[in-house]
Amino acid sequence: MQTFFAAKLQEHPNSQATPWSISMYSDEIIPGNALKPRNDRKLVALYWAFGELDAAVGHENLWHHLVAVRSSVMRSMKSTWSQLFRLACNAFFQDPLDISKGLALNIRGHGTRLFWAKIGLVVGDEPSLKGCWSCKGSSGTLPCLYCKNVTLASLQVAQNDATGYFVPHTETDVSKWILQDDNSIIQNAVALHQQFGQVSKANFSRSEMALGLQYAPEGALWCPELLNHQLHGGPISVTQFDYMHIYFVSGVWNTETGLLLQAIKDVVTVAEADRFLKGFVWPDQWNSRGVTGRRCLEKFVADGSAVACSASEGLSLYSVFRLLVVAALPNS
Repeated sequence: MQTFFAAKLQEHPNSQATPWSISMYSDEIIPGNALKPRNDRKLVALYWAFGELDAAVGHENLWHHLVAVRSSVMRSMKSTWSQLFRLACNAFFQDPLDISKGLALNIRGHGTRLFWAKIGLVVGDEPSLKGCWSCKGSSGTLPCLYCKNVTLASLQVAQNDATGYFVPHTETDVSKWILQDDNSIIQNAVALHQQFGQVSKANFSRSEMALGLQYAPEGALWCPELLNHQLHGGPISVTQFDYMHIYFVSGVWNTETGLLLQAIKDVVTVAEADRFLKGFVWPDQWNSRGVTGRRCLEKFVADGSAVACSASEGLSLYSVFRLLVVAALPNS
């Protein structure tokens, strides 16, 4: 590890002016029965890695576990998920081990050197990013963290907007989207802070709805130290949706695979595809972890509906579905 780390320092020079980028990932873990109405075993976990490790961050051993807290405990915090996220970020910047001011690293065989870093990436699925930045999220009037004028289509805000400013979240013409930037979302947070306690609860709630934020005074968007000193950029520029959830959790892959099975059902029935998956032998590293997804077609109906599975199962199934199609339709 030390040799590898030293080599990466050669590839990506590190200094106070060019600090490395800490990537922060958060997610909720559901042990036991995921459908249990009251599951007090749910956990919110945060992990981190250095972005300068390049493609190697695809290896799970280079993601370091920072903290895990029961979701029920997190919800008892004043600003819930965002407060936990802020505290986790702050942990890297506490004197005398403030990584933004330089830490002395003794790399065996390579000597001692100072090392600097800031938080350069915040990545997660929609619920975790909503939690980190106290956004209203997918069920809010403004469901998108990145957009000022994209509204939830079912509320028909855009359809009743005579000015043409708002667009529904189903709009695919990107030229109609008006994007947030780091400064605009911070100013929205400041506006909420200034209104708190100065207007009625009903008016304050309307302000939260209009700005797409949930006021969380102990959260990340209201932490000057995080915004001004600890981020390698601003809230918008460092934030990225986890693309695995976009593709494999009720995502593009799930929909496309469902449509594919409908299209080929006269050649390969769902029952035949189900038997093929259950008869396939996966490598032990996937089979032993229970992420093969071999049972995903047990209750599936080829009517154009999406194939339901986890992100890990989708990754595992992709190549197997491809093998099934090649074997059943060799001339396609």
